[in-house]
Amino acid sequence: MSESDKLAARKERAKIPIMVRKMLAGPPKENMIGPAEGESAPEYFFFYDALMDPSTLARVIQRPGQPNIRRARVQGWTCKLWNGYPALIEGNIPNPNIVYGVAYEVQTERERDLLVQFETEAYKLQPAGIWFEDDNTLTIGWMFLCNREEEGLQDVCAS
Repeated sequence: MSESDKLAARKERAKIPIMVRKMLAGPPKENMIGPAEGESAPEYFFFYDALMDPSTLARVIQRPGQPNIRRARVQGWTCKLWNGYPALIEGNIPNPNIVYGVAYEVQTERERDLLVQFETEAYKLQPAGIWFEDDNTLTIGWMFLCNREEEGLQDVCAS
């Protein structure tokens, strides 16, 4: 980032009231409980497509053996088809859909990168509340949301 870009960013931040900036920054790091310095927190990805198959997932993330997946669901999204592939879009808020699939805990940054590469620019990463079917617990993770115009999608995907 150039010096002029840094200066412009500082000026833009200065427009935000100090209390709002502090709130957005969150608590001081010394008060946070989480992974140690240099470690990353567990990151779950929700899949509702071909990556639900453990052997396909293992091939994509280049992992020997079967990855450990858990049955899961997300709520508030609508499943459609794009060129024959499942595609999630924002759901109808008064009547949010539940979409069932699986969740996988990404083990490395490389696995995460391989998943993003596999899904291509047709999908974008979206934070999501993931409910595990085995114990009905909720975690915040990621899913791939369709990055296409809704007009090109078909209403034939069952959720």
